[in-house]
Amino acid sequence: MESIPTGVDYSKFDPNIEDDKDGTLNGIFQNIPEDRVVVLQLGQIVYRKGSDLFAERATSYSGYPCSHFLLVGESQTEEFSKKVKEICQKSGDRITVYDGWVDFDKIPQLISSVDIVCLLSRPGHEGVPRVLQEACAMETPIIASNVEGITNMFNEKEGCFIIDPFDQESFDKAVKKSLEETPDRENFAKSIDMSKNYDRYRDIYDQIK
Repeated sequence: MESIPTGVDYSKFDPNIEDDKDGTLNGIFQNIPEDRVVVLQLGQIVYRKGSDLFAERATSYSGYPCSHFLLVGESQTEEFSKKVKEICQKSGDRITVYDGWVDFDKIPQLISSVDIVCLLSRPGHEGVPRVLQEACAMETPIIASNVEGITNMFNEKEGCFIIDPFDQESFDKAVKKSLEETPDRENFAKSIDMSKNYDRYRDIYDQIK
């Protein structure tokens, strides 16, 4: 059975859009030095999204020295959020946690402001995550868990690095490779461009009605 993601608006998620580090996103980036390679995990700070796994991988990261890790998303439970922040504190100033709301209209600027987008979800909890589609539309490399929905869409695609979220060595290697290879926006268009996917939905509907 074919799975068709809802896709993203290619007119909004454009790789040529300017970042907004010094504008409305300043509250997120103000303590991150300009020379850092920024790795972003964007999504709810919850167990199923692997926010704690991202914090653990970032804390133990031993690769490129000028790296900074950014966790952005709303906290769902105070207990889990506290756990994640305690892990992050072990890294010194390597990890920034922003658990406030980011307006959807600012997501393209947020992705444009980072170098890598990450999602270390736990098994059994993902379809085809929108944030990974958005990153690929903007030609931003992704590092993501080897769970079914993610693997089916992104495995062995240029600029996409699928790893075991519990494996530190795989994570470190993926960060390094992400600095050398980016997704091809046009290659992804046939599967994640929202306008094209609506046409596919219509074709399927016409076949079954």
